[in-house]
Amino acid sequence: MRVSVVEVASSWRDIREVTSRAGHYRAELAVLGASKGIDFRWHDPDVSATELAASDALLLLVLSGGTEQLGMSVISRWKGPLAILAHPGDNALAAAIEMLALARSTGHAGIIIQASPGWRDGVSLAFALAKTHASLRRATIGSLGSREVEIMTPWALEGAVSEVWGPQLVHLPLGQLVRYSREADMQAAQDIVDEMRAQAPRVVEPDARAMLGSARIYLGLKRIVEEHGLDAVAVHCFALLTPLANTGCYALARLNDEGVPATCEADIPSCLTMLFMRYLTSAPSFLANPSSIDLGSDTVVFAHCSIPPSMCATYSLRSHYESNLGVGIAGELEPGPVTVVRIGGKDLREIYAASGRLVECGDREDLCRTQLSVRFDRPEDARLLLSRPLGNHHMIVRGDWTHQINQYCSYFRD
Repeated sequence: MRVSVVEVASSWRDIREVTSRAGHYRAELAVLGASKGIDFRWHDPDVSATELAASDALLLLVLSGGTEQLGMSVISRWKGPLAILAHPGDNALAAAIEMLALARSTGHAGIIIQASPGWRDGVSLAFALAKTHASLRRATIGSLGSREVEIMTPWALEGAVSEVWGPQLVHLPLGQLVRYSREADMQAAQDIVDEMRAQAPRVVEPDARAMLGSARIYLGLKRIVEEHGLDAVAVHCFALLTPLANTGCYALARLNDEGVPATCEADIPSCLTMLFMRYLTSAPSFLANPSSIDLGSDTVVFAHCSIPPSMCATYSLRSHYESNLGVGIAGELEPGPVTVVRIGGKDLREIYAASGRLVECGDREDLCRTQLSVRFDRPEDARLLLSRPLGNHHMIVRGDWTHQINQYCSYFRD
């Protein structure tokens, strides 16, 4: 990632003091760049818009007060997100606050980082968020088929995805997936079946025919992803039951492990959520339904059939729960911290993000195959699922990412 750094200081300040401050920050940022893979490029305040445009983000280093006009002249030549690093003294923070207020009023996304102990972590996070933002704005989500019930009309949904979060949404015929699955190379499909058998410690319902059909759906879906340059895909998987007598569970799980967020039931808000979390965490997530909510223990059971195998300590190959067809995955995960996330609400402007702890995995036969019991850190987060849900499907990702999610929304959302 390339970041332009511009220092601003008042001409009334002692030049030796300003030079000393600047040297300190240059040395610290050099260490940060080497450890995080950030290419910091230093510029004078009169840097041109063309030079700035060659970078992915802007860091404005405010070394003193009395710099508002100089800083805003730099910001006026910049089109993307910015971070303002304020020296801890000499009225630098006051100037930084004024700059950000003016910048946000003209449509810039930005954040202030105070140069107090730990500031390098703040800078690193700011540019990780900027990278997520840039990746979303370059992304394309494919939708194969449509849901029977959707939160808004297709054209409004397409506009909300693009305008609020960035990705372009393209609608593709589900029939293309049916055709490509039928055309899939038999030997390639058989090789995938052999991988399934070799990697899964236990196979319950799926026979050779079911596994071969699931492998062909995976190959067909991967072909569509590659042909259309998709970064994520949402599939109306129930519509595959009749023409293919199989399901998309295995295909979606495997694509997620390969870095392509893939959701079932043509759920575009969930696909957007999964893509956001992939860019933010570089990790796969598990789309699941809340199946029971115990407000006494603040514990929610989430279940579904398409968990990415890489998230599991071990797993079994089962059938898809509702249809008893195809290949679903019954995963068992190690206990530990998780984040539950969902984008939704009016124009997709709301996000639900709750931290908790995965306490156990279930094996009930009346639920989808992978069953995770999550105890929420805050009781109100469990209650919100019953009082103000943003939708049924939620993404579960390993680790507590609520701080990063909240910072992203503070940085880039109104």
